[in-house]
Amino acid sequence: MRKSGLFKCAIVALAIAGVVFPKSQMLAAEQARVNAMKIVPSSTIFDVRLGADGKFQGRVVDHSGTPIEGAKVEVKRGSTVVAQTVTDREGVYSVKNLSSGQYLVRSGSTEGAYRFWSEETAPPSAKSQGLLVMGENGARGQYGVMDLNGIIVASSVAVALAASITALVIATNAKRSADNAFHSP
Repeated sequence: MRKSGLFKCAIVALAIAGVVFPKSQMLAAEQARVNAMKIVPSSTIFDVRLGADGKFQGRVVDHSGTPIEGAKVEVKRGSTVVAQTVTDREGVYSVKNLSSGQYLVRSGSTEGAYRFWSEETAPPSAKSQGLLVMGENGARGQYGVMDLNGIIVASSVAVALAASITALVIATNAKRSADNAFHSP
């Protein structure tokens, strides 16, 4: 009898949690993370400011923002491959000795078009890094947007878990109070 009462309390607690935090709210942070990743048409050319020694740096991630270690990256100018490298454990790659001009950066089937500028001639809108999202041909963005979004998702899960535990405690206490009131002479 006591086990079935606890089971009923757990069901009530989960129902309360579902009403207080519906699935759409619990997944809102995940949707915000997806919306924060800007997917642009494959015809877009990004302006990038090269660092010292003609250095271009970028990052390769999967569709969830997880860095891809060991991804082969190829930099082409026209039909000529001018550099090849592999990403590190953070998904970061860099190549040096590039000059100003238009390039195609590819990893797997994902590629992005970039216009590289020297530090002195780069327009103010030029970024310092690039981002390739594997599996999203032509999906490129700016390096660094993933870290903050991971924190948002983790905190949303923690809030939902805390709310569920609170609902379970409230339901259990309510059940005990009701049982005590029923058995009192």
